[in-house]
Amino acid sequence: MKHCNPFLTIATILLLSGISHAGWFSNSPTEVVKGSTLNLNETTTIGQAFDGAFDSPAWQDFTTDKGQAVVEFSGRISEATHQAAVKMLGEYYSAYDLYRFCMANGDYSDFKGDESDMGQLITHFMNTQWWPVGAACTVQFLMNVDGESFQVGAMESTAWRGIPETTILEIIYQ
Repeated sequence: MKHCNPFLTIATILLLSGISHAGWFSNSPTEVVKGSTLNLNETTTIGQAFDGAFDSPAWQDFTTDKGQAVVEFSGRISEATHQAAVKMLGEYYSAYDLYRFCMANGDYSDFKGDESDMGQLITHFMNTQWWPVGAACTVQFLMNVDGESFQVGAMESTAWRGIPETTILEIIYQ
C-alpha cells in the first residue's frame, strides 16, 4: 500500500487555497446571473426562465469602459412565450378594456380588416405587436462590485414598448 507524502498533500492544499482566493475558481458573471433567481420566482433560475422563453438564447458578459461588469442576454420571442403573453393580457383586461389597450398601444397602419370589429383589431394587435414570435429582445444585468449580486438593467425590444419591467419578467417566467 502506498502512503501519501504529507508535505506534498499540505503543499497542494495551500496551492489550491491560494488559487481559490485569487479568483481562479470563481464563477463568471454570466454563470452568477444564470444560476440566480429573482424575487418574483425563486424556484426557477434566471437561466432556466430566459433560455426556456426565447428562441436562439445567447449570453455574454463584458466590462464597460467605466469598469461596469454587464451580463447581456439576447434571444427571440418563442411561440410559447407569445401565447403566454396573450393569455396574460387577456386575463388582465375585460374585452372592452383590452380593446382600449390595443387601440392606445397599437399601430394599425397595416390593418386590412373591418375597423369596427373589435375582435379583429385585438387579434391583429396580439399577432403583430404584442410579443410577436421572433421579435428580438435584449436584457442586461448589471453586476454589483461584489461580483455575486446584480440588478436588472436595460430591457429592450419593440415587443415590450410601454410594458413595465415587472410584467415583462412575469411573462418570461410563465
